Amino acid sequence: MDILDLWPRLRRDWRGPAAALAGAALVLVFAAPGLGFLLVVLLAGALAMGRDPVRAAPDNPSAVLAPVDGRVTSVERAAPPTSMGFGEDVRLCVTVARGPLDSAALRQPAAGAVRRAGEFGCVISDEGAADVGLLLAPAQWSMLTRLRTGRVGAAGDSLGAMGPLGQVKIYLDPGVEIAVRRGQTVIAGETALTR
Repeated sequence: MDILDLWPRLRRDWRGPAAALAGAALVLVFAAPGLGFLLVVLLAGALAMGRDPVRAAPDNPSAVLAPVDGRVTSVERAAPPTSMGFGEDVRLCVTVARGPLDSAALRQPAAGAVRRAGEFGCVISDEGAADVGLLLAPAQWSMLTRLRTGRVGAAGDSLGAMGPLGQVKIYLDPGVEIAVRRGQTVIAGETALTR
């Protein structure tokens, strides 16, 4: 069992570790009030960020979904990094930035197989559909993913977790119709980025 196998178990069975930490925090509140209060605040933040709520994908199977909770910071045309294998084609790029208290869950934006996986993230392909490029730009120490070449999944499936304050760039086919705008809040696995 590796850490990637442990992560879903901790998300599911969080009550035991949370109860132990809460008990330790309460003891510290009485033994060392300042340290105990700090531990309670940190515990509350960690539980809020580490949650992985159940999400309902929209009925449109061809829609590309938001891979993380956060806010759309830009919708523009941009050339993806050459490491993604798109060549020099300019594509639509939607950037979503995570906030410190947004869920850490990282979701698959489209159905299909991971065609290319690497440090950048992945390119997801589905027969008859355009490729979707997912570029992860979080702090490198805070990314835990299941991005493996050949991994097949549905839109909204869990890809792992991502640390706070990172951002994700989603590169889309230039012909798609964007359904979000700059400043809009999006929900991972639930908000459609395209129509």
